[in-house]
Order: sequence, then structure tokens, then C-alpha cells
Amino acid sequence: MISRPTSADPTHASYIQGDRLQSHDASTEERKQLEARLSNLTKERDQLQRSWRKFDISCYFVSTAKKNWTLSRQDCIARGADLVIIDSKDEQVRKKV
Repeated sequence: MISRPTSADPTHASYIQGDRLQSHDASTEERKQLEARLSNLTKERDQLQRSWRKFDISCYFVSTAKKNWTLSRQDCIARGADLVIIDSKDEQVRKKV
């Protein structure tokens, strides 16, 4: 189906096929959703980078919370991690300067 604008004004004179218009609307909506997702992921990445530190092939979450061993371990497990024993000076994770 082709629709023609009622206006004779050439700036409004565009022929839009019905299926193409619907496809355009769906693409526009999908683009908005993707842009929102990108924005959310970027914010999440930035938050993670403030808390996690990389060393070699490992990542460490550096917490400033004061907890006993049991609560600390529960917190780690909730983050998909576990407590570690660091046995080298190089592996000591320090705050970014």
C-alpha cells in the first residue's frame, strides 16, 4: 500500500510504503532500546571498575566494609567470587592513584 500526502508542499511530499513505515518504527524503537541498554551497561562497567582491580588473570573486589570472615565470605559469594589468600607482594591490590 502506498500513501500520498494531501499537501502539495514538496517538503511534505514523500511516498511511504506502509510496510516500510512499520519497519522503520520498529527499527527506531529497537535503536532506542539498544541505546538505553548501552547507557546502562556503561554505567555498570564504570561502577565495577571503581570496585574491582585486575591483576594478571585475576580480578579482586576491594571492599572497605568492616565484616567478620563469615559475613565477608557471604558477600563475596553473593558477588560470584570467594575470599582469597594473597601470598605475593606483587599480587597485593592497591587503590588506583
